[in-house]
Amino acid sequence: AGRLELAYYRGSAAQRDGTTVQAEWSDDLVQWSRSGVEETQQSDDGTHQLVTASVDAGTGGRRYVRLRVVVPAE
Repeated sequence: AGRLELAYYRGSAAQRDGTTVQAEWSDDLVQWSRSGVEETQQSDDGTHQLVTASVDAGTGGRRYVRLRVVVPAE
């Protein structure tokens, strides 16, 4: 038992325009959850933001993590 950590970059301009990027986890690749996900913005150089997301590693032996990107409709 521990924590899984994922680091990713997202575009600062896209973030300002309403695009969201969120880490989610699943134990079965069917149902996805954000429960217990902690995301922290580490840096922002005006172009890109470095974000770390961490989640409990679970107890079932497998835990899948994905990034969900939602772009606002025009």
